[in-house]
Amino acid sequence: MERLIFSNPEHLQKARDFANHTGQTDKLEEVLARLNRLAENCHAKAWVSPDFVPYSFYFQLYPDTMDAIPDDWQRYRIMNGGVIYHGPLEDGSHPETFAVTLTQENSWSIHT
Repeated sequence: MERLIFSNPEHLQKARDFANHTGQTDKLEEVLARLNRLAENCHAKAWVSPDFVPYSFYFQLYPDTMDAIPDDWQRYRIMNGGVIYHGPLEDGSHPETFAVTLTQENSWSIHT
């Protein structure tokens, strides 16, 4: 996933640990690979940071020639969105995602 740049690797590890613990590792890795392909198709890098939804991420795509997000980032941003986890947490609660999903499947999905 050479096009994904995680601002908080610890958050990524927590999401991977949660996915492993709940038997959803393949689902998380599949959606991260899909985000990587999206960035590749856009000739971009995806700057990925934690989202307010547990085990979820916010992303912004910028041209792959950029090594950092510039001060005037709005001029250069190609796309933004989230990799959102839909499903129960370890304590059985369901986080409010403020995002619509068409299936009831516990999984991550890309929202733009």
